Amino acid sequence: MQRNIYCVLFLITLASSGFVAAEESVRFQSDGSAVFAVDTTTSKPVWSDDGLLYRERYSIDVERLSELERRRVRPIRPVPMLQRHGRLYVILEKTTAPNRPNVLVSLDIQTEGKLVFRRDSVHGRPVRFVRFVSLIGDDLTVELADGSTTVWDVATGELTPFTRKPVP
Repeated sequence: MQRNIYCVLFLITLASSGFVAAEESVRFQSDGSAVFAVDTTTSKPVWSDDGLLYRERYSIDVERLSELERRRVRPIRPVPMLQRHGRLYVILEKTTAPNRPNVLVSLDIQTEGKLVFRRDSVHGRPVRFVRFVSLIGDDLTVELADGSTTVWDVATGELTPFTRKPVP
């Protein structure tokens, strides 16, 4: 029982630093607009030549990069990242401008990063996701910049009725 508790704490600690170990030999990292898979023992990309699993399609940086620059792993920075049951949940930037709406993505680790869902709005309104609050059962709770929390079904990416407005 103690071993299970240690594993959960280990994943929470890594998730808060923006770096999640999902399998024994693979870690996930981000440059803010993309997610990469890297072998923990060799530090080399896995699953593809550059280790790229997903790049946010509206990132301004991507439009300006040459093909060679797109394939290069840029400096890693902490981003909200959480892993559970073969899925990786990441909050990525759509643009380099600060405090702009961003995006929540879910990637399937078992299929080497296939996109499960991508969300960038709540009830049709663009939002800024800030951090993961909890992942209990099938409910992923995420805090927004306005102080409200949203609850997403992890299987479908649909907003659940448990979303709350900020407390005045």
